[in-house]
Amino acid sequence: GLRLYMERHDGTGATCDDFRIAMAEANEVDLEQFALWYSTVGTPTVSYQSSYDPEQHVFSLTLMQRVECDPNVLLHIPVAVGLLEKESGLEVQPTMTLELKERTQTFDFPNLPNDVVPSILRDFSAPVILVRDEGTEDGIHNMDENLGFLATYDTDGFNKWEALQTLYTKCIFEMMENAHSELLESIFRAFQYTLQDESLDPGSKSYLLNLPTEAILSRQLEIENPIGVHLARRELGIRIRDRFLRELKDTYDHVTASIPEGPAKIDTESRAIRALRNVILDFLCHIRSDDDKGLATAANVAIRHLETATCLTDRLAAFRILSSLSGTKVADETREKATELFYQFAKEQAQDPMVMNKWFQTQALSNLPHVLDRVKALTQHADFQATNAGRFRALVTSFTMNANAFHNDSGEGYAFITNILLQMDRISPQLASELAQKMAPWRRHDAQRSGQMQSQLRRIAATPQISPLLSQTVTNALK
Repeated sequence: GLRLYMERHDGTGATCDDFRIAMAEANEVDLEQFALWYSTVGTPTVSYQSSYDPEQHVFSLTLMQRVECDPNVLLHIPVAVGLLEKESGLEVQPTMTLELKERTQTFDFPNLPNDVVPSILRDFSAPVILVRDEGTEDGIHNMDENLGFLATYDTDGFNKWEALQTLYTKCIFEMMENAHSELLESIFRAFQYTLQDESLDPGSKSYLLNLPTEAILSRQLEIENPIGVHLARRELGIRIRDRFLRELKDTYDHVTASIPEGPAKIDTESRAIRALRNVILDFLCHIRSDDDKGLATAANVAIRHLETATCLTDRLAAFRILSSLSGTKVADETREKATELFYQFAKEQAQDPMVMNKWFQTQALSNLPHVLDRVKALTQHADFQATNAGRFRALVTSFTMNANAFHNDSGEGYAFITNILLQMDRISPQLASELAQKMAPWRRHDAQRSGQMQSQLRRIAATPQISPLLSQTVTNALK
């Protein structure tokens, strides 16, 4: 198809239709219905039901499509599917592509001696929202079971990652309401299997094991709860670390031993190995604040990681962890040592100001109890210049991304940003406007925080002689 397209249109002003026609003719397929993707507004939803007939040994998968903005449109949706046997976890049907063209279609898979779990939308074969039909007879409990099964056994990297991330997310949200989640055992099983799976490359493991970020989690809530998200995510990390401490330590030591001495290599495999090592280090350093022994051990491992690092990625990974370590004298002393070590490294890399920016940014994003006080102190640091946009964003703008600190119940984070943006407006209205926009989503927060943000926005609006850009930004935010 590509060869035909190039023969016809190389050096000319081709269109999407030209590309589609070449693909259709070369492969002898009809892509007229597929062309509707170009004109359809919104993201289609594909829902599914499944059933297994133990007497006929047939597994049936029913797919249904719907486009919210245009219920009458029917798209040509390629849905890549594989099947894994429930009893063994083995793949009994390699990936095949089902072509969903009707409103509802049922696809039968015969000659299956045992029940299976479908792995749907492999390799993200179509940009759709995939949901299990609420009318399915196995219900929510079985949906969670299937997620745990796919997170453990799926051979498709995308679906395995999606299943584990969904489990993490659901578990964190449950732990925000209740200290315990029934999904923990499914997570533990999938985490252990993934950690010990020698068929997975290090890069894939690093992505699969990593917890979703607080920003990703918050976007899924109708009313944001930044403190609750932070605490629940941290608690899940601690539970995983407590359950698999020995396995995590053994993996860390094994990966560390596999890294050759000398300058860091930048090939794909070497970078993947370092990425996995940094993810494991992060789990090892999820420690309860009253665990003195655990904090001391974590501090020693992380500072050694920093001191022996041969590239910025490893240094930064260790520094990020150590910058949030607190609770004991050893932890505090190690954190300050790491801060000085990275600062000296940044001074040595004076030709690259981004390294010093990382020093400021990492501290602004740390999980220390009084991070705002540290940020205020850093605004007076000799290497901080408010007139340097990159340095300003590294410290002040980064603080607004630290949801746990910026959205602190006291409201001091909002007041600090208001004070500094009013000062900055005289120098750079653009930067001041960027900061004001951080309080614009006040409607997505609870009454207390939304009231605090509105109060600061009104304070900005009432300030005389602010720039037109800042005034417009605040007016729009308060509408």
